[in-house]
Amino acid sequence: MKRIALLAALALVVLGVFAVRLVLDLNSGADTFYPGVSVDGLKLNGYTMEEAREKLVALNADRLAAMTVRLAYNDREWSIAPEQMGVELDIDEKLEAAWNLGREGNIFSRQGEIRRLKQEGQNLSTALSYDETALREKLGEVKEAIDLPAVDASISFDPSAEEKFTITPESSGRNVDVSILVGQVKTQLDNGFTTVIEVKPDIVAPTVYAADLEQATTRISRASTDLGSSSDARIHNVKTALSYFNGMVLQPGQEVSFNQTTGPRGLEQGYQNAGVIEDDEIVDGPGGGVCQVSTTLYQAVVKANLEIVRSNKHSIPVSYVDVGTDAAVAYDYKDLIFKNNTDYPIFIEGRVSGNTVAVSIYGYPLPEGTEIEIVTDVYETIEPEEDKIILDTEGEHVTYTDETKVKKRSREGIKVRSYRVVKQDGEEVSRELLRDDYYKEVQGEIYQGVTPRTTGEEGLPDDPTPVEDGAQETPEEEEE
Repeated sequence: MKRIALLAALALVVLGVFAVRLVLDLNSGADTFYPGVSVDGLKLNGYTMEEAREKLVALNADRLAAMTVRLAYNDREWSIAPEQMGVELDIDEKLEAAWNLGREGNIFSRQGEIRRLKQEGQNLSTALSYDETALREKLGEVKEAIDLPAVDASISFDPSAEEKFTITPESSGRNVDVSILVGQVKTQLDNGFTTVIEVKPDIVAPTVYAADLEQATTRISRASTDLGSSSDARIHNVKTALSYFNGMVLQPGQEVSFNQTTGPRGLEQGYQNAGVIEDDEIVDGPGGGVCQVSTTLYQAVVKANLEIVRSNKHSIPVSYVDVGTDAAVAYDYKDLIFKNNTDYPIFIEGRVSGNTVAVSIYGYPLPEGTEIEIVTDVYETIEPEEDKIILDTEGEHVTYTDETKVKKRSREGIKVRSYRVVKQDGEEVSRELLRDDYYKEVQGEIYQGVTPRTTGEEGLPDDPTPVEDGAQETPEEEEE
């Protein structure tokens, strides 16, 4: 019994000692971190949570400041402070994890963890984080400061100047790839170091070079027509319409409409009355003569090998170009439309010199030895019906039965095909049908008097000269 009592007493002593040690171990960090716990090498034993936080913030102040991102390009530098990109240390998270060491599980596992911490210790390390969106925004500001757009070479065209063309050279641009910069900065931040990042923008090449533009100033074609005995009003109209095209620059792929370029061609737009074609007759109307501009332009465009989108014949042949090579315009229903189908700008010069209307097309030269011309093939002519006699019962134009006066001259019908023929060193290499036209035959109309002459009355019949309502047959025969 004594032995049992002795063993029981001993057990109670051991148990008491264990209980005391347990209480001491558990209470050793009641309000502070347990011994052996460190964060970023700072021993937290004896510190409260708030004290530990202050110590860690101070400890890492230099570390955070060192995370300033520095960039340089040529002689310019930029700095991005940690707070500008949301750089943070997870101090609170690590302190929370450190605080929980020895405080989780039952009392026995807690005691074992506390003893382990005393013997072995445990150090936790704070980790860096940053706001990538904020970082990209700041790096975008650097990009904006460095980026430079490429400048294409440009050309100005003034047909009236001694040097028609002035060329401004091209210059290369710069483009910073922000994604590359973000990757470089993240590598530094993730590995806890910073060095100056040399920004290396991509070179942006221009798309148009001065050397190419210099080649595109060659005169490709020239077309001219004769004003003949045109009236001052008609010449005024020609010059007015031509002014819209003189100095025109067409970019690659650009289409030009004659009607849209000039707009309406009435008296209120500064045009004057001159001979125009109306119902197969020549009458005075606003804009007479404009079709000579469209025709001359048409021929120059064809010879420059530009694309003809739309063209129209006159209702009757005109005298200043071969049949089938004209281009009539009438604001509400006939137009000339062409397109710059080359890879370079096209420049148009139009002028009236003396009695000549001339249009020149400048651009990238045709291949050496290439010539382009308009060739026509009149494949059928149709005789008109016999002249129609109109009895002038009112005596408005003629009086006597032996007198006549032409109201409308008869014209034979003509069917003609026109081609764009390309020759290389004098040999034909291609033939493109431009139009297949039918200038419809026109029945003549003649006034004849109805009053017989009395015996002994002298008089000679009028010579039925081809005069249409008093309009002289000149190059005024056109839609406008």
